Amino acid sequence: MPNFKRRLRALILPVPLLGPMARRLYCRLNAGRGGAAPQGRSFRPGNSVAAQIPALSRTPAFGGDAFFSSPDAAARLSAAVTAAAREMAVIVFPASRGNDLHLGLRAEDLAAFREVLEASLGSPLQWDPARGRQPRRQMTLCWPAGLTTRLQASLYFQQEDKADSRDSSNRFLRHIHASLQGVLDRPGLHRCSDLLDGLPDEAPRAPVDLVYTWVNNGDPGWQAMHAAAKGIAQEAAEHEADARSLARFTNRDELRYSLRSVERYLPWINRIFVFSNCPPPEWLEPSERLVWVDHTEVIPAHCLPTFNSHAIESFLHRIPGLAENFLYLNDDFFINEPLPQAYFFAANGQCNANLEDYGVVNGALRAEDKDYLNAARNGAELMRRRFGLVPSRLHKHAPYALKKSVLEKMEAEFPEAFERTRQAQFRSAGDVSTVSFLFHHYAFATGAGTRIAYRSRLLKNTAPDIQRELRTLEEGRKIRTFCLNDGGDSHNDEVWNREIPLFLANRFPTPIAEEVPAAAGGASLAAE
Repeated sequence: MPNFKRRLRALILPVPLLGPMARRLYCRLNAGRGGAAPQGRSFRPGNSVAAQIPALSRTPAFGGDAFFSSPDAAARLSAAVTAAAREMAVIVFPASRGNDLHLGLRAEDLAAFREVLEASLGSPLQWDPARGRQPRRQMTLCWPAGLTTRLQASLYFQQEDKADSRDSSNRFLRHIHASLQGVLDRPGLHRCSDLLDGLPDEAPRAPVDLVYTWVNNGDPGWQAMHAAAKGIAQEAAEHEADARSLARFTNRDELRYSLRSVERYLPWINRIFVFSNCPPPEWLEPSERLVWVDHTEVIPAHCLPTFNSHAIESFLHRIPGLAENFLYLNDDFFINEPLPQAYFFAANGQCNANLEDYGVVNGALRAEDKDYLNAARNGAELMRRRFGLVPSRLHKHAPYALKKSVLEKMEAEFPEAFERTRQAQFRSAGDVSTVSFLFHHYAFATGAGTRIAYRSRLLKNTAPDIQRELRTLEEGRKIRTFCLNDGGDSHNDEVWNREIPLFLANRFPTPIAEEVPAAAGGASLAAE
C-alpha cells in the first residue's frame, strides 16, 4: 500500500491542474486533525502552562554529574535517589545532557528502587517497556513547570566473572569486573568517577560557553547610527537591499525565548555572552553567568559602527573570558529538546558541524546573488588556495560549535579576508562568513572538527502554511533545533508578526533567573 501511494502521488503532483488541487484538498482534510489551519486563523497553542511559573536556574546535582533546569526538580530527585541508596547500591554516571540522570543498580533491586522513589516523590512512576531482548529501563518525570527529567537505570546481571549491563547506552561502566562487584553489594550512592579514580574517557572534559549576537532596533542610539550609515549607502545596488532591510533587525523578543530554550534544554552550558552595540533590554538583568559585552569592548573604533553580521562574527573569539569551546547562536535559533554536549563537541574536544545535505556553494562570485552565498564562495576560494579543497555545503541554521584557537589560526592565516569583511558596514559581496561557513570546513581539514547530522528545521515567512509548521515544531517530532528566520520584507508580514510571538510565548513559558518580572522589550539580529 505505501508503494502504491507513492506511485499515485508521483503521477498526480506534477500535473499542472491536479497537483495544486490535491495539495489544497490534503490541507483541508488534514486541518481537523492537527494539520494545516485555514488561512487567517491564529496559531492555537496545544500545551498551555499555568501563568505562575518560577524562573529557571541552572542547578548542578549529584556532585556535578547532572544538571537540571529546575532547582526543585534537582532537590527532590536528589533526595529520592539518596533515600533509595540507603537500602541498595546506586551508581551515578556523568549525564551527557541536561535534565538527565543515569543510574546503575542490580537487576534484583529494581522493584525496591522504584518503590522508594515513588514514596519519596509522591507519585507513581511508569517505566518504558523493554526494547528487544535488552531490558532497558527508563522513565520520564514531569514537573509543575512543564519540565521533564529523563531517568535511565542500567541494570547489572551477574555473568561469570563480571556484572553485565548490555542494556546500557552509557558505556562508562557497561561491564563491572569481579574486583568491583562488591560495590553492588554495598548500599550507598557511588559516583562513577570515584570508582574509576577519575573521569571516564567518554565524559566531557571542557566547559562550553555560548555567544549570542543581538541588536535592539527600538534603541534610539542604534536607530541614529543605522540611519546615518544607511544614508551614506543609499547608492547601493538593489541586490544589497536585503542586507540593509529592517527585517534583519526587527524585534519579536526572540532573544528572551532563545535563552529560555537554552536554559531548559542545555543546562550544562557554562557562561552566556551577549555581544551587542545596544544596552540590555529592560526585561534582562545581566549576571556573572549571563555577561553583556558591548561592541566597543572588542571591535576597534575604525570598524564601528557596524551592521554587518559577518563582520561582527569575525570578532567572537576576541570576547574576554570566553572558553575555548563555545556555541554561537543567532537569537532566532531555538533548542527544541534536551541535547547532550556530544551533539556539539566530542569528548576529545573536536567540534561537530551540522552541514546541509546538499551543496549550493558553487559557481563564480556574482554581485547580484545573495550576500550569504557570496560570502561562502569567498570562503570556499580560501579553502581551495590553502588545502586544494572546494567545500560546497552550508552549515544548517542551527547552533554553531566553535573553537577559539581555530578562529585565531584562521585570522592569522587569512588576515586580508578578515579585515575586508570587518571594513564593510553592511553585508557585501566581498565578505567572508567566518563562523557560519569557513570555520567548519577549515576545522575539518585541520583535524580540529568533524561532521554530525541531526534534524533541525528552518522556517521563514514564505512558508505556505505558517500555523501548521508551528504546530509541527511544538509537537517536536525529533526536531532537535529550529530557526525562525527573517529576511526580505518579513517585518511587514502581518501573519508572521502575529504568529511568531504567540508561538514562542507558549513554547517556552518559563523565565530564566536573569529575567526581570513583568517587563517587555528586546530585539533581534537575524542572520541568513
